[in-house]
Amino acid sequence: MQIHPREIRIYTTPNGRAPYRQWYARIKMSIDTKLQQCTIPFKDFLLKDLAEPEFAKGYLETALQDFYVDGNLEIMVLVIKNIAQAQGGTENLTKWTRLSAHALTYLLQPEDSLQWDKVLDILSELSEADRIS
Repeated sequence: MQIHPREIRIYTTPNGRAPYRQWYARIKMSIDTKLQQCTIPFKDFLLKDLAEPEFAKGYLETALQDFYVDGNLEIMVLVIKNIAQAQGGTENLTKWTRLSAHALTYLLQPEDSLQWDKVLDILSELSEADRIS
């Protein structure tokens, strides 16, 4: 027994219109438009939650637990940036860590080599309960 592939024919009207294709294109465009209107970028969603002190503390504690396991400092720098951005920007972070804005900006640049001791100092300052908010 030989299996032959079947040809799928799209219905067309005598004047050449393909109602199914037109309907599908209209529905697809409508769905894509609605998804774009309804979805929130994850970073915006995260920053909104990180503005709440309890959520920010939990986020930092979870990141620290992961850091102790895998030692990924780049992730910790990203966590610090997210918390700082949500909690009022680097101005508050400079107050908490007693670092100059220039030094803090240098430390949090992804392309520069990370300085472990300074980043860990920032983490210890942030992990104190009264620092976040």
